[in-house]
Amino acid sequence: MAKKAVQPQFVEIEQPFENGPPAVHCPVCGKSIAGDRKERVKPSHCCHLVFIFDGGTGGFGYMSADFRKRVDSMDLDKHQDDSFQEFLKNAGYGNQLLAMQITYGISGRNAAWHTDVYGFDFSVPVKDGKKKK
Repeated sequence: MAKKAVQPQFVEIEQPFENGPPAVHCPVCGKSIAGDRKERVKPSHCCHLVFIFDGGTGGFGYMSADFRKRVDSMDLDKHQDDSFQEFLKNAGYGNQLLAMQITYGISGRNAAWHTDVYGFDFSVPVKDGKKKK
């Protein structure tokens, strides 16, 4: 029996148009990541958050130290045509990483669809809400 390749887990979520930016929470510890603009909750980062890719700007709004190290050592031009999941696999991530791609629509004068990607590392152990050393 052939061994299945280990790759990052990837989920695509599409919200209804006009719901605005999502209030993203860490699927491991439940901490608010992206905040809630309606309730003015400020975004924060937990030890599981690896990156936030802002589809509007086409760049990373947040990178953990480990993610930055992995990406800095890559030849990004070589991976330009990779899917996001393939890019993460080439960065050395396996199935312990969950990437949530969330598409949402904003109405108003500059109505548009946006797609952001949030990466979470399920292998990071937590003790009392703090990263284990």
